[in-house]
Amino acid sequence: MFTLLTFTYPHESAIVIGLLEGRGIKTFMKDEHTVQMQPFYSNAIGGVKLQVSADDFTEAAEILLEAGYIPEGGAQQPGFFEKLEALTAGVPLLNRISPEARMLVIAAAIIIFIMLFIGIAELQRSKAALVLSLPIIFNFVYLVSSFPQHILTSTFNMEYFHGYSEREFQRLIDQAIFLAPQVYPQLHLPESGDLLEIGCGVGAQTRILAEKYPELNITGVDVSAKEIESANSWLDEREDLKERIEFIASDFLEFESHKSFDAAFICWMLEHVPDPQSILDKSIGLLKPGGSIHITEVQNNTLYLFPKNTSFEKYWRAYCRHQQEVNGNPFIGAHLRKWLSDAGFSSVTIKPHHELFDQTDSGKLNEITNYWWDLLDSVGDVLQEKGYISADERKEVKDYLPVLSSQENALFFYAFIQAEGRK
Repeated sequence: MFTLLTFTYPHESAIVIGLLEGRGIKTFMKDEHTVQMQPFYSNAIGGVKLQVSADDFTEAAEILLEAGYIPEGGAQQPGFFEKLEALTAGVPLLNRISPEARMLVIAAAIIIFIMLFIGIAELQRSKAALVLSLPIIFNFVYLVSSFPQHILTSTFNMEYFHGYSEREFQRLIDQAIFLAPQVYPQLHLPESGDLLEIGCGVGAQTRILAEKYPELNITGVDVSAKEIESANSWLDEREDLKERIEFIASDFLEFESHKSFDAAFICWMLEHVPDPQSILDKSIGLLKPGGSIHITEVQNNTLYLFPKNTSFEKYWRAYCRHQQEVNGNPFIGAHLRKWLSDAGFSSVTIKPHHELFDQTDSGKLNEITNYWWDLLDSVGDVLQEKGYISADERKEVKDYLPVLSSQENALFFYAFIQAEGRK
């Protein structure tokens, strides 16, 4: 589906939808229900998008052009990657990865075929060519034996959205501590047994889990060897915890364990992977019968600050856009119930948790805005390089957030999602 027009509110699209569907063109309104339920989210998510299929795009654009709803040349034609996405939407495995990754897979398949064809031709010409063909055959066998896992896990192992700097490692630890009062009171983790922490990173959440649940044995798994190294550096200093905490550097989709777990814990991780369903499908197989899963995830279209700041809203939209471009999902929380059910979990519960900070506690308001700046600034360089924000806009936001708490009627609102299920 490709976007033709964007509206602030759903009702603004009624005439255009009637015009298109009256001509036999099926339409789809992306983010319609979100804005209907929470109208002030519209700016944060870029409005309500009127979309049509690739086959109908040109005709629909011409209709709207004739009716005066778009200027001459105003409808952006679907690009190469959008067309590729539409063409491969029905192809198993390919439709789980980004259009850019699909192109690489197709190109690799063509190259492998050519290499194999040349190798076979050379073998038919001369036995002596066997030696020359061995590298080609070896590479072909390796790629075929590891496909699709090789391709899919390379996509899963994409670069972490916020990077791997020491500054980011410390930010993760500070974030875990700061958000713990909001995250942990609503969880129903077992008091003892074996816990699997999926996407443990530098062990920021592990530290809190170890203190809150002293009878739990924790196995943390993360794809980043660098983050696991940082987690183990902390663990080396905690002799009292070594017997019940283990960190493992592994792609979770390839992770194997000699034991089953009483519970699985995921916090702010699924938003960063292109195929969350595969993570949940894998996790249920690692749990004991009756084992539970506990997830905390973002729902970034709920953010609302007052007084408003245009540069901040632009920065936040750019932040979410960039996350989507690297195969993440800044609006993942609302999807968790279906994905958990599809993975085979029962007794699935979904609870949104609203956090409102205002002048009744200006200290807390100041803390959350300072934290939010650190979050935004962690990708600020990338957003500037992409041209999504300017240096002046970035500075304006940096100046805006710390003083927000001192402004009359200032407030900060955000909601995140917690999901739980049982095997």
